[in-house]
Amino acid sequence: MLSISRLSAYTRTALGLLLIFSALSSIALAQDSPEELFAHGNAAYDSTDYIGAIADYNTILTQGYESAELYHNLGNAYFESGDLGHAILNYLRAQRLDPADSDIKDNLEFARSFVTIQLEGVELNPVSEFFASVTENASLGFWGWLTTSALLLFSLLSIYLIVTGQKTTLLKSGIVVLAALFVVLASLTTFKYRQEFGADRAVVTLPESPVTDRPSKDAKVEFKAAAGLEVVIRESSGDFALALFANKRQGWISIAALERL
Repeated sequence: MLSISRLSAYTRTALGLLLIFSALSSIALAQDSPEELFAHGNAAYDSTDYIGAIADYNTILTQGYESAELYHNLGNAYFESGDLGHAILNYLRAQRLDPADSDIKDNLEFARSFVTIQLEGVELNPVSEFFASVTENASLGFWGWLTTSALLLFSLLSIYLIVTGQKTTLLKSGIVVLAALFVVLASLTTFKYRQEFGADRAVVTLPESPVTDRPSKDAKVEFKAAAGLEVVIRESSGDFALALFANKRQGWISIAALERL
């Protein structure tokens, strides 16, 4: 038989757990759903409350949800609030999820035209430009699906040829075409992956950010980077990152001035 003191301890424990569960349940119930936050953010944007819209959209992201439309709207809100760096950052994130959306592409290009420092002497690689033009309107997942499909068809035809022993011209030609198609698609998929995920891409989000020759506050300032410029981070050292700009110039910039894609 349990003693009275033992029962009191169990009771206190049960009551404590019940209070914690009730508090967590209240928080969960009080939290707006992503759909409600998105609608509220859109309403705030329509009423020119861009800061409120940004807060609602970012809250959705902290809940673990994302979509091209969400990033696009967030980019619009940042642009209207005058934050060009975060506008371009979110347009790029939206474009990664939905490369075929013309509104995202147009708004990104429009926002880029407002970057106060336009880099001169940008060297374009013809091969990279061609690959980019081919892959830009489809997602990485789409290119991966095409590559996998080509490989599967090639494998099935090859197995059929081995099992049946049929070596007709049509069958052999089909296998050769699928093999070539697989190589091309695999190259495009690899390019798309490296372009979007292979490089440590970031956007300058602070205006007039000094770019120096060394990772130090006392280093010589080579030039200043404007908010909205896109870079590739080559390495990090303390509070600085070695950033490669579009015109192939590079220098050290404060990590606080950058936000990764």
